[in-house]
Amino acid sequence: MTDFQRDMEIITQNVKVVNNGKLRFSFRHLNRIVQDSVKELELKQRTENVLMRNGIMTVGDLFKNLSKVKNLRGGGEVTAKNVNTMFMSYYYDSLNDAERNEFWTDMYENTFTMAM
Repeated sequence: MTDFQRDMEIITQNVKVVNNGKLRFSFRHLNRIVQDSVKELELKQRTENVLMRNGIMTVGDLFKNLSKVKNLRGGGEVTAKNVNTMFMSYYYDSLNDAERNEFWTDMYENTFTMAM
């Protein structure tokens, strides 16, 4: 697990307590990864199987269905946590240094746009 993944897990766990699991992020550069396969996310095999079985094949498909992952057939809390952590990590890894600074600035300024 990378430092970023560990940080995201801590953030999502703490946010769940504070505002019922709603955490919002800005994805200014999502377009560069929407066509990538969900297999690129390095999800747990069970999580990957849940997504594939439910027709979620690309990162774009996943992004459109992030709020529904927990309720997918075969999904649940563990699946949702794995998806959220690995999705955010994959997105973050696709950013250059300047874009990463934007990401953290958005987090600091609470200009989030995606619900987990």
